[in-house]
Amino acid sequence: MIRKFGTSLIASTALAVVAVSGASLALASIPSITDDAAATAELHEADSGLPNAVGGVSLFDEGYGPVCYKETDVLSYFDRDRAEIGGEMVTLEAGFDQDFADAWRSETAMDAVKISGVFAHIFPTESGLEMVDVVEIGADGCAISRTLLTEPEWNAILTRAAGVAV
Repeated sequence: MIRKFGTSLIASTALAVVAVSGASLALASIPSITDDAAATAELHEADSGLPNAVGGVSLFDEGYGPVCYKETDVLSYFDRDRAEIGGEMVTLEAGFDQDFADAWRSETAMDAVKISGVFAHIFPTESGLEMVDVVEIGADGCAISRTLLTEPEWNAILTRAAGVAV
């Protein structure tokens, strides 16, 4: 019995050494610098690991002051982007869009807001990472936030929102 335990211990130790070596090799082959701007964009993460919805800035241009980007403006902008860089446009169903906004803000400890729509442009990057440009339309019909999410972040919020809707 002790002999089998000793053999098992030696085998387990050897496997642990191989696993640590493999992990070190895998980490060493991750490039530290990339030319893809979308892949290197810093997201202002909350404690939940999700970025906050970004608002209070000029959402689509270099202009200053309050500008109301209506639903049609947002969809036109996304359609031009889609034609230029590819990807797909998504509109969340009425009711689920509010669940999405509520779940996102709850996870990131932001104040809840009443929204009338959520639109997204899901597009590939050169690195192969999918990014999602998300715009929320406020109750007044104007865009109130625009945030760049990774596809896993987008999916995480959708999953939380589906839990809210059920």
